[in-house]
Amino acid sequence: MLCEYVCSCDDVTCPDNTELWARALLQRLYELGARRVVVTGTGMIGCVPAELAMHSIDGECARDLTEAADLFNPQLVQMLSQLNADIGGDVFIAANTNRVSFDFMFNPQDYGTVAVFSSMLFINQIRSD
Repeated sequence: MLCEYVCSCDDVTCPDNTELWARALLQRLYELGARRVVVTGTGMIGCVPAELAMHSIDGECARDLTEAADLFNPQLVQMLSQLNADIGGDVFIAANTNRVSFDFMFNPQDYGTVAVFSSMLFINQIRSD
């Protein structure tokens, strides 16, 4: 699902089924002896400074990338649950980085900062020059 975003260059070929590819990679880690693996979903990829610089006019996060992450992350958790069930143990642990990054972006005072959006101000300053 996020393959279109991740593999946007012409010289990169995405696997036909990203989920099967990811599942095979994680299965291989298990076969090699991995017994505790934290797998992170995507954070707020529509809000990273590069995306804001390229696509945002008013400092708003890229809606399409945010929606893609909202679709991808639950599917990742479901895939990991199924993989763990197939293996017969809790080897792969899903980390919800989207929730953490959202909380940090919109409640920065809880983390001892107030300047989360300073990179956006810098980007807007560059554009105006």
